[in-house]
Amino acid sequence: MVNGHRTLASARPIVEGVEASNVFTHYDGALALLKLQRQESPDSKTAIERVVRRQLVRANILRGTTVPEWLADGELYGESGPTLDLDAMLVRVGGLRSDFLASGAGVSDEGDQIPIIGEANALNVALGHWYAGLPEVWLPQSALDGTYPFDIIMRPLHEYRTHGHAAVILRYRATRIMVNSIIDRCLSCTTTVHGNANTARQTIAELADDICRDVPYFFNQVGANGSRWLSIGRHTITSRDDITPKLAGLLAWPLSVAVSCDALPAKQREWLRERLRTVAAAYGDARLQQVAEGGVFSF
Repeated sequence: MVNGHRTLASARPIVEGVEASNVFTHYDGALALLKLQRQESPDSKTAIERVVRRQLVRANILRGTTVPEWLADGELYGESGPTLDLDAMLVRVGGLRSDFLASGAGVSDEGDQIPIIGEANALNVALGHWYAGLPEVWLPQSALDGTYPFDIIMRPLHEYRTHGHAAVILRYRATRIMVNSIIDRCLSCTTTVHGNANTARQTIAELADDICRDVPYFFNQVGANGSRWLSIGRHTITSRDDITPKLAGLLAWPLSVAVSCDALPAKQREWLRERLRTVAAAYGDARLQQVAEGGVFSF
């Protein structure tokens, strides 16, 4: 399943963010287990159920399927605050992408595209308002350049209060890229003006730039002796790897979405592909490697 090794059957905490290949191999099983759990304990709001549900919603988006009704309300699973508001829009994006693919992915009759463009435009505005209304503690701050195992292509870099905050913002940016990609592809097949494709592409480019500023925050920096280190709160973690598995998992979904968007500027897309290859290598995940090479999804 998207970004996580374990299912409810393990009765252990799930690290949010692991193998993208599990999107297809474990989706049905995880969905059935969570539904059974909800039937047995409908008022339960455990962390493990919340994480599994988040993964299922993101898997629905990648699969191009509508989120099941019983899974759609994040508040029933304990989501709250800005994450609840973003979650509701992710559920809508699942329906949008399902409709988009059912209509021929932007190549059907113009009449079929109009409601899709309308919903995509509404979602794009809603996502923009969500980000603009975030408390300051959620927003990125400018960071000084560190020494990373790759070149930096966008400055200033971003840092966040926690990696959890950063992961939510990356999820927002990737989701909005997908929405604008749908707008762009639909507009390219319509003869009547229902919006500006250049505006959609500009939004995608700006979001891609910000993702490139966000991503280094998740990677280990290179020390003087070639060792790797990362600051998490007041702690410094040392490693021989470019990225720790837990943080790599948080990048798997947003990077998979971003590199699969045809409208992403070439330079940013290739740079993000390289970072996704590193994430895939952290797991030995062949499916995620395929995503990095452009062989799985297309947005």
